Amino acid sequence: MTLVHAQQEVISPEWSPFASTILAPARLFPSRRSRLPDISPPAGQRMSSQVPVWNGQASQHLAGAGQQQDAALLPSPAVVADLTPLEEAVQAAEQAVVVAEHKRTNATRQLVVASDELRSATTVLTIAQASLIQEQARSANTVEEEAAKRANAELSMANKAYMAAVSAVDRAQAIHVRMANDLTRADARCRRAKSRLRAAQKQVAEADAVRSALAGVAGGETPRTAPADNVAAAIRGFAQSHQPSRAATMSNPPELPFEPPRDLPGHDLKPDPLSARTPAEFVGLMKRYRIWAGEPSLRELVKRSRKAFGASTLCKALKSDQLPPEKLVRAFIWACSGSENDLQEWATTWRLLRMRHHPSPGRGVGSDLDIA
Repeated sequence: MTLVHAQQEVISPEWSPFASTILAPARLFPSRRSRLPDISPPAGQRMSSQVPVWNGQASQHLAGAGQQQDAALLPSPAVVADLTPLEEAVQAAEQAVVVAEHKRTNATRQLVVASDELRSATTVLTIAQASLIQEQARSANTVEEEAAKRANAELSMANKAYMAAVSAVDRAQAIHVRMANDLTRADARCRRAKSRLRAAQKQVAEADAVRSALAGVAGGETPRTAPADNVAAAIRGFAQSHQPSRAATMSNPPELPFEPPRDLPGHDLKPDPLSARTPAEFVGLMKRYRIWAGEPSLRELVKRSRKAFGASTLCKALKSDQLPPEKLVRAFIWACSGSENDLQEWATTWRLLRMRHHPSPGRGVGSDLDIA
C-alpha cells in the first residue's frame, strides 16, 4: 500500500499528525512517487503496530526529499558558470540597447534638424522660384513696354508725318485759294481798268466834242444848235458820266474789297440763312455771318458799302428781332464780302420770311430804318 493509497484509508489518531507531512512530497513531486519506499504493513500485521516505524522512515524520507528539493532548486556550479557569460552578454546587450537608443535619439534629432533644414531650403527655393518668376514677368513687361514705346514712337512719327502732309495740303489749298482770290481780284481790277478805259475814252470823246464845239464857235461857224446849248449839254453829260446815281449804287453794290478765306474741308462754319425760321433767327444769322467774315466794325462795313447804310441803322437792325429791309440785307452781305451765291441765299430767305411773317397793313417794323 502506497502513500497515495493511504490517504484513502481510515487513518488512526496516531497517524493523523503525520498525514499532511507524508502526503506533501507526493503532492509537490508527483513524478517521484515511484521512488518512495513501500510502507505497506506485512501480511497479517495491523497498521497501528507499524506507525512508529513509518514515522521514522517518513522523517528520513522527508529530510532526503527536502535536501533533494533544495539541491534541485539551487543551481549547480556548472549552471552558474554557464550563466555568467549569459549575464555578461545580457549586460552587453543592455548596454548595446542603451547605446542604440542613444544613437536612435541622436539620429531622431538629426532627422528633425535635417527636416527643418529641408523645410528652410524648400522655402528658400520657393522664394527663389517666385523671385525668378517675378523677374521674368518684369523682363517680359519691360520688353512689352519697350515694344509699346517703339510702337508709340513710330505712331507719333506717323502722326507727325500725317500732320505734316495735312499741313502741306492745307498750305497748298490756302495757296490755291489765295491764287484764286488773286486771280479774282486781278479779273476785278482788269474789269475796273477796262471800265475806266471806256470811261476815259468816252471822256476824251466828249472833251473832243466840247473842244470842237468851242473851236467852231470861235471860228465863226454856224452850228445847227446854239453854242451855249452844245457846251452845256457836253458838260452835263461829262458830269453825269462821273457821278453814279443813288439807285445804281443801291441796286449794284461795289465790287468786293476782299474775300475771306474758305474754311478747311470738313469745317463749314459759314452760317446758312435758309435754316432761319423766324426774323429773330434771321438777325442772329446776320450777326454770325459778320463774325464769319472777320467781324469788321460797323464803320468798316459802312465804308465798304460806300455808305449804302448808316452805322446807327445797322446797329439798330442787328439789335432788333424784326426782319430788316431787303436792301439793307443785300448791302450788308456785300459789305461782308459775300458772293453772288450768298446774296441769292440771303435774299431768298428774306423773301420767305417776309411772306411767312407778313405784318398787318401799314408800314412794317423795318421800314422805319434810315437807308442812306
